Amino acid sequence: MLDIYCHVFKNLIDYLDHFDEASDEYNCYSIVEDCFDLAIKEFGNNPVQSEEKGFMLKDLLDKIYGIFLLKYSSHKDVLAIFEKYKSRVLSTSIVSTNLEDHKSTGQGLSCNCYESFCSKHYFGTKRKAKLVIEPSNQFKISSFPNKTGGMSKICFYFASSNFTFQHYLNLPFYFFHEYLSHIHSGKFSAEDNPERTCSFQDGWLIYTGYLWYKDFLNFQSQSENIRYRKYYLNKYTYQIVYAQNNKYIQKGYELARDFNDIIGNRLFYKISLLLASSDHDALPNQPYVHTKFLISVNRWMQRFSELELKEKEEAVEWLEIAIDDTEPLKTLFEALEELL
Repeated sequence: MLDIYCHVFKNLIDYLDHFDEASDEYNCYSIVEDCFDLAIKEFGNNPVQSEEKGFMLKDLLDKIYGIFLLKYSSHKDVLAIFEKYKSRVLSTSIVSTNLEDHKSTGQGLSCNCYESFCSKHYFGTKRKAKLVIEPSNQFKISSFPNKTGGMSKICFYFASSNFTFQHYLNLPFYFFHEYLSHIHSGKFSAEDNPERTCSFQDGWLIYTGYLWYKDFLNFQSQSENIRYRKYYLNKYTYQIVYAQNNKYIQKGYELARDFNDIIGNRLFYKISLLLASSDHDALPNQPYVHTKFLISVNRWMQRFSELELKEKEEAVEWLEIAIDDTEPLKTLFEALEELL
């Protein structure tokens, strides 16, 4: 079933512009959500009794078309574009979905991120992870890291009624986050429980990954419909940070965003990757380095807002000096606390 969904979505990418231009009343995003995502939900909940991919594809397209007729019967241009799209989908061979390609993209982005800012002696990016696909009633991707030398695991929970176009376009980012925050990172105090969310891994590093991935998209060719990928990246990020009402994720994300606004991307990356590559007990008598870091940054920003312009410049310069010290983690905390 995943092959069918990916086949439908892969071909849809080339028609987003056409749907956008067909009507002033609707845009491609509402069409995707109202027709494609809704049809897949119905199709997943009530699958046809057949394993033949061609038969399954035709049934799904019929469901999508039925919704088009209900919602856009008076918009002949929209219906005409769907007919062209449908013809393309039916005339194109269905290939097996290779999630390893998306996983490899995410892994490569994480390696590049760490290796751009971490010491050459950091070996976290050498860790391997196997991909496991499991059926579920809710789509998600979760990591089970092994940082003692064994194989880590990334679980792709596939829900036949909950795999949207947004999920399809964001697959590289999802895997990137798993590697950046969980597989390639240092040892975190909370990683024994994959269901637990924490402000640093799932908030601060979500923002870090978001920033890095946006830059990655900016360097892709325009033929990849980058503006649509950015739209769905922004939509997902908003959902994960705010729609879930998880105060830990929200606090970590907003703290990272506001800190970056003050110190700039490059220094932000250097500090974020230093913390991401550090174990939770990397400092003496401090078992929760990442929690301590977030508290220190929050206090630093409160004090920073009260400074004069010259003092603000000096405070940022002190962070730049600290991060290049021979003991950067220790000196960074000293620089953050110097302002208190």
